[in-house]
Amino acid sequence: MPEAPTTQAARSAERVGRGKKTLFIALTTVLLVLAVEGIAHLYHYAAHGEFYRPGQLEVVSDFQEQIAGQGLAHPYFGITSDWPHHALNNMPPLLDSEETLVVGIFGGSVAQQVRQTFRAHLRAFLKHEGIDLLPVVIELAQGGGKQPQQVHALAYMLALGAEFDLVVNLDGHNDIAGPHYNIRRGVFPSFPHLWDKRVGSTTADKSLLGRAALLKRDQQQLKAMSEGVLGLSATVGSFVARRFESLETEIRRANVALLEQIGNYDVESHGPRWGWFRRHYEAEVEEDVRNLAVGVWYESSLLMATLSAAAGADYFHFLQPSQYIAGAKALTAEEMAVAYLPGWQEKNYALTYPMLAQHGAALREAGVRFFDLTQTFADVAETIYIDTCCHVNQRGNELLAARMLDAVKPAVLRRASDLAAARESILDAARRPEHAELLVAEDHYDVHLRDGKWLVYRRQSCKDEDTQAHFFLHAVPVDSLALSEERASVGYDNMDFAFSAAGTFMSDGSCVALGWLPAYDISRIRTGQYDASGRLWSVEFEMPQLPELPGIGTER
Repeated sequence: MPEAPTTQAARSAERVGRGKKTLFIALTTVLLVLAVEGIAHLYHYAAHGEFYRPGQLEVVSDFQEQIAGQGLAHPYFGITSDWPHHALNNMPPLLDSEETLVVGIFGGSVAQQVRQTFRAHLRAFLKHEGIDLLPVVIELAQGGGKQPQQVHALAYMLALGAEFDLVVNLDGHNDIAGPHYNIRRGVFPSFPHLWDKRVGSTTADKSLLGRAALLKRDQQQLKAMSEGVLGLSATVGSFVARRFESLETEIRRANVALLEQIGNYDVESHGPRWGWFRRHYEAEVEEDVRNLAVGVWYESSLLMATLSAAAGADYFHFLQPSQYIAGAKALTAEEMAVAYLPGWQEKNYALTYPMLAQHGAALREAGVRFFDLTQTFADVAETIYIDTCCHVNQRGNELLAARMLDAVKPAVLRRASDLAAARESILDAARRPEHAELLVAEDHYDVHLRDGKWLVYRRQSCKDEDTQAHFFLHAVPVDSLALSEERASVGYDNMDFAFSAAGTFMSDGSCVALGWLPAYDISRIRTGQYDASGRLWSVEFEMPQLPELPGIGTER
């Protein structure tokens, strides 16, 4: 039976009543949330002087947190990369040869980052100029490195037998920042960055550092929350901000506790004392630190130039750019957000970079090839800097590498010209028939012994593939004492070479190459060619006596 009209009306009225109740609760909830949010905004304004905006939190960045986590302590120049394949962690150092252009890159992390790009630019330049040299760019730069660490690293490598054609030093930023971080910790400014924490951390230090690290992690989690959906709420944001500030206070207390332990001063971890040295960071100390840092930077560059010249290398010093130099670049909105930190850092660079530029001009007057790259990005409108330190993106690396290459081009061309002249002189001597010469082997190449001083390799109808494989040349001495300690373990000297280094095509379609022999008496010789697949051909023979030609001796 159909429901009575009165029953239908009652149920309809009940539904309307429930709808009104739900609407009332919803409106009341919204008004309550708005009221709470309004109160939270007022609270935030009273506490911080501005109304709440999402994403305002910044994780505390205090110098105590910048504990050296990267790199290892080194007995000669302070730190080295913890990457096992870094050049400073591998010995023996690479030796120069007629096939390579060896470049040592020194400086800080910016120099580390630009190395590969610089090598690519250098390779392209050599190819364009038709120069048959392989660019070998050795990474000797260190993250956080500053002078005098670069000069120590260069001296160390040279002492171990390294050979360079070019020595390139790209620095400036760490030479300004590092000494100030040190002085705040009571460490001598010219010591490596945060040296006391690399060598002198006590159990108490590590405990405080661990606590600071955990607190900072909590801060980062709160920051992530404030930047999410919940961060849109002033209520949540105010609560997070209050906890955030509490964590910041705890971090700074841990830092203060670490500073108090600096009073346990020792030379190993803190270095020599100054007459005016003091732990508190005062204005006059700040000025003294700048003067000392710039002076050490200048003197170290002079020393690197002197060492390089003594070792037969060309030295180039480049002053790296900085976003903190007025007029050096119009920073984009992105750069201002992620790569610019106003305050002490901004002031310090603004004061010290002009001092470096002035001393750089003095370096040029002293004969150093010094180049100021601080204006490299002056006309660049796009984003270049990627952090508040000094690091740049790949576009920045490309621009820096191009400027550096322009500076070294004359030295590269001169070295290539000198090498070509030396090769031509050697090959010209090989073409002269008046020398005492003896055919000692016949294979893919005919091998002749000339004057007891070199082997002459000749091949008729020579093609490119005949010259692309490397030549190996092993000499076994009569007296094993003639070998170096390293070579004595294998019993022969290795004088392998490439055709490009000591060979040429002749006008009749043949080709000739020369392999120099050591000056001691030789018992046996093994020689031939090899490529990636292995030996292509080889011969071995006893060292013969040469025929005497009139007026030509066979003295070695």
